[in-house]
Amino acid sequence: MNAFFFGRADRSLFGVYHPPQGRTDRRAGIVLCSPMGQEYMRSHRAFRQLANLLSRKGYHVLRFDWFGTGDSMGSSTDFSIKASSEDLDAAIMELRANADLECVSLIGLRLGASIAAMGGVARPDVHRIVLWDPVVSGPSYLESLIGDLQPEPEETVGALGFPLTGAMRSEFSGLDLCSLPAAPTALLSIFVSEESDEYKILKRGWQGAGIPFEYSWVPAAGNWNEVDNFGSALVPQELIGTIVASFSEDAHE
Repeated sequence: MNAFFFGRADRSLFGVYHPPQGRTDRRAGIVLCSPMGQEYMRSHRAFRQLANLLSRKGYHVLRFDWFGTGDSMGSSTDFSIKASSEDLDAAIMELRANADLECVSLIGLRLGASIAAMGGVARPDVHRIVLWDPVVSGPSYLESLIGDLQPEPEETVGALGFPLTGAMRSEFSGLDLCSLPAAPTALLSIFVSEESDEYKILKRGWQGAGIPFEYSWVPAAGNWNEVDNFGSALVPQELIGTIVASFSEDAHE
């Protein structure tokens, strides 16, 4: 495991590279795209475990923090969905260059899944995108963060200890994963821990648009966007194992 900074000097990103373990090197890479805010904190242990398990299967793995999150440059108020597409580009190119790979796959959780789908869906160097409990509707996501609060457009409000600026709320309000920005060239796989109306809408939307995808429901207790009495960690072992197994069975290696 190797921790380092990469990207532009004025947009430095923190990353952790997990090289293939043991004798197997599949010559394939996976970039992990984290969520933000409390969901980032709550999923950190799960992402670390996911990266370790994938590296033991012979994959080159990079997990990283978006600009304005975690240990990357920028403050919490600097986070932007639009600008994060540049971070995704930088992470993909960093892993490809370091591991000498032609293409990679992406695994994103919650908002990270949405950014991965929108930014990677038509890239020729992205083979597969796994969306883990993705954020489908921006307005619904905002409601889960601040409830029925109606702040002024320029007001910054708190969401479980993390700031939500007016610009962030405006971006989130326009998020709709049912409408991908381009025709997919990557394989799309959805893994959810709980069935919901939101995911039913996503399935119908993609089916209606003729977008091929795989869908798996692996029940797991817990809510990514909450603080509990156990260090705010949520590690759904069965779901993580299912995602890892799906890569082990992937014919593209």
